[in-house]
Amino acid sequence: MADTGGRIVAHYHDIESGTRSYATRGSGGLKGFDIPIPRAGGLQDLLADAAKHPARFDRVIVESISRLSRSSSVAFRVEDELRQAGVRLCAADEPLEESFGTIVLRHVNIGIARGYHHELMVKSRQGQETSTRQGWHTGGVALFGYRVVTHDHPNPHKASRGAAKRTLELDPVRAPVVRAIYDWYLGGGMG
Repeated sequence: MADTGGRIVAHYHDIESGTRSYATRGSGGLKGFDIPIPRAGGLQDLLADAAKHPARFDRVIVESISRLSRSSSVAFRVEDELRQAGVRLCAADEPLEESFGTIVLRHVNIGIARGYHHELMVKSRQGQETSTRQGWHTGGVALFGYRVVTHDHPNPHKASRGAAKRTLELDPVRAPVVRAIYDWYLGGGMG
């Protein structure tokens, strides 16, 4: 913003996925994340600060609109709330001046982000399905009655870096308990 005489007055960061709903953005509570980043808050804090009078800022700059949200409804809602507060939403990868072309570009960029997210989810699901068909355990804890068995990765390059794959096998101690419970359910009228 040095070209326009602006200065940065606050930093707002969300560490959640850009696919979370509007209401849950900035709520934190993510396990395993203790990131010591200097910030004035998350998305909800940004919107609350934008609505204050007098406002601390008149523009919000995001890296790209896809970093704000991969949901068009969330991105446009945030943009509308900022606009109602007299704050302009800018993206660093879009032209700074608002025009017909930049408005259309914003919509295209949000569409691309949503399409990219959809494609990523489809490919991720296909990868998990393929891995499962090949007999691999794709993650999470083993269900009661099974245990996880770790194997060298079938890709020699990944194996050389210590990567492993996992399968499930019957747990010799717990599997008979599962079988007994199932038999009681079928034959003994127990729930």
